[in-house]
Amino acid sequence: MLNRIIIVIIATALTLPGLAKSSEMQLRGSGTAYWKRVIKVYDAQLIAPLEATGENILNDDISKCLLLTYRVPLDAGKIISASNIVLERQHSPEVLATIEDELKLLGSKMQAVEKGDQYQLCYAHQTKTLSLELNNELQHESDSAILAKLYLGIWLNENKPISKNLRLSLLK
Repeated sequence: MLNRIIIVIIATALTLPGLAKSSEMQLRGSGTAYWKRVIKVYDAQLIAPLEATGENILNDDISKCLLLTYRVPLDAGKIISASNIVLERQHSPEVLATIEDELKLLGSKMQAVEKGDQYQLCYAHQTKTLSLELNNELQHESDSAILAKLYLGIWLNENKPISKNLRLSLLK
């Protein structure tokens, strides 16, 4: 009974004018990443404002968070390697050279994950800061909006994302 009351209160609050602003961060979509279309590697969730669309999600004036909850253990090298493969598929060597040092630094902060671990990659447009957390502990911060755009683009870029189905699920 108490759960129903809480749900009614939340639903009422969300429908009152002025309480839910479009620029507030909210769950936009979720999906699962697979290896070889069989093994579930991680579940992903995108938190972003309502005005974020597939066309503007990577703009540097849109804040966003990507949450990756792992279903299998992975060492840091495999995470970095998979990320680099997608980045190289999406961008020319010249573009990647502009963030080479930032990518190396970000990679050096990556750690192995166990089942249930969660990486959180967030970009705050007000400060132009990209943060990487593992299980709610800050691992790395960068003030490179370009790194944020390219790295979050692994999942959100229209051009050869890690998975088209996952991208569509995240951007619902």
